[in-house]
Amino acid sequence: MHDRWYFLPFLSFSHSQTWASNRSRRDFCCNYGSGNDEDSSTIGPPPLKRQCVRSIAENLNSVIQKCHDDGESKFVWRFPYPDCHIAHPAAETILEELGSRKTLRKEHLTLFSRQNVELNSVSLQDIDLTPQSLSILKDFTLLKITAEDVRGITLKDLTDNLSEDTFRALQSLNIRKMPFEEEAKLSIPVALGAFQNLQCLNISGTEVDSVCLGELVKRLPRLRNLDISETLVDDISSLIPLKENLTTLNMHRLPLKIDSGFKTALSVIAELKELRVLDISNFRHSASSNLPETDFFSHTNFLPHLKRLDMSGNPFLLSKTAILDFMENHPTLEFLGLIDSGLNLRGLYKSFPAVEIVGGKTEEQLTKVIKHCTTRPCYFVFAFQSISKKVELDEFEIEEYDEICFTTNLLELVISTLEKQELNLECLTEGMESTSYLYKCLSFEDIPTELLNRLMNLTFLVMEKVNDELLAYWCRDILVELKNDENIDMTESDLNELSKNPSHIECLLKNAAEIYLDESEVCEILTDCDDDKLTYLRNFRKCKLDGFMTVRSNMSNLFKVIKQLLLQTKEACKTALDLGVLEVLVKILEVSSAKCESFL
Repeated sequence: MHDRWYFLPFLSFSHSQTWASNRSRRDFCCNYGSGNDEDSSTIGPPPLKRQCVRSIAENLNSVIQKCHDDGESKFVWRFPYPDCHIAHPAAETILEELGSRKTLRKEHLTLFSRQNVELNSVSLQDIDLTPQSLSILKDFTLLKITAEDVRGITLKDLTDNLSEDTFRALQSLNIRKMPFEEEAKLSIPVALGAFQNLQCLNISGTEVDSVCLGELVKRLPRLRNLDISETLVDDISSLIPLKENLTTLNMHRLPLKIDSGFKTALSVIAELKELRVLDISNFRHSASSNLPETDFFSHTNFLPHLKRLDMSGNPFLLSKTAILDFMENHPTLEFLGLIDSGLNLRGLYKSFPAVEIVGGKTEEQLTKVIKHCTTRPCYFVFAFQSISKKVELDEFEIEEYDEICFTTNLLELVISTLEKQELNLECLTEGMESTSYLYKCLSFEDIPTELLNRLMNLTFLVMEKVNDELLAYWCRDILVELKNDENIDMTESDLNELSKNPSHIECLLKNAAEIYLDESEVCEILTDCDDDKLTYLRNFRKCKLDGFMTVRSNMSNLFKVIKQLLLQTKEACKTALDLGVLEVLVKILEVSSAKCESFL
């Protein structure tokens, strides 16, 4: 029987003795993931394999097609031969890559059925599913399952679609934020306890409570890695039976009782001596005072093997002296998270250069904080407030902080974060304020044009999506500051999107009115024109401008964008006219003529 390898229609490779020996001529494809030592020992293939996976994800529609089987429509691969097959771990890597790009849909899961691929693990993240879409899992023996932040299914739907072999073999299960059926909540320990060999369990963001956790521990005595972050667990006493096995414990943002819950947590943690990784971080929730149990951190036998510790938020109110003692007694420590700790960290960096410490306020530290916060978005507030210099500084930090200079690298990181992350209103508002602050601090000439355009697009998008007065203030502040408009332009795709969406055009005209007109002048427009045409002007909030040059430059930018829009398509021009573009612009020109006589 021929070896079966996945063929890439747009990337083909010739027969090579170095890593494809004994292959037939049909095997001139990418040979991803045979698992042979011969393959893994060569230098060339690994980056080639990664490139193949990226190419498949980027060109998914070119390598799949929709077919009809017994009246059912489904996606299949465009294989060159009937017996082609995607081997392990290539199929898993492709599935994960599609998920990370957010291009994976439940309809695509038929591509990963038994007749097409070999799977030892499955990764599904941030995707809408149905119980039926999971039926492909029944044909595999899986060692690892990630079903993180999925929608449309419950834990029961998942377990109902797993094979008996998977229940015996599964070693790692991640069901972060998975909903449980209310009537079946008490059966969660039974359902998860059926995984006889489970060693890694992530139930963060679920409704698991202390009682449920205790029952789980009884049924899963082999657990080595446990994540109970952001659950309802307020007492971790039930973890003591795992003290010989548990090497990783994440308990971020647990609703521990004040102060009994914090005391119990420290006492239990002290017994988990095999821990290598510990996350006890919290956010705006801490003990009421420094507890006697915090003396554990000064003992040499407290968590002797620990390599990574995150206690951001300083929930146990440790002093800097206690942290120094802990670090001196733990030479194996590699990472220490102290975001929003309320401590002066300057001396720690110099005393322990080999330890990665995250939590300071320099650009280097804030960059680490923001990157670290991708799974801890609550700490974005600290990072953004630090940029805006709203975080209170102690007397030892003031001198150093005054010398801090931010660069466009940090501005780009903040903009990227606001573009990609789903943030709550507080975090989004702080983020836009920090963006405004960074923009004002930086030299305009140092900011790439592409980044300026991204900032402008982000600001319009935020104003369209969120209706909040304070957030709108910072968005308008950013738009006002974008005054050297000759470097700002709209791409063809931006114009197409703007022209097709009336709400975008409304947002543009509303901002123009708020910048250049007073409330009385807007009332005149509403009186003279069809009120239904200009409903978006009813909720008017005046935005003040600083100086004549700002007026001129912003007006130039406004008219340039609107001109591009009107010339884009007939449909865009008609939409803009229907929304009162002429009425708004004529009024702006009338009231601005005295200040901007030379503008035209």
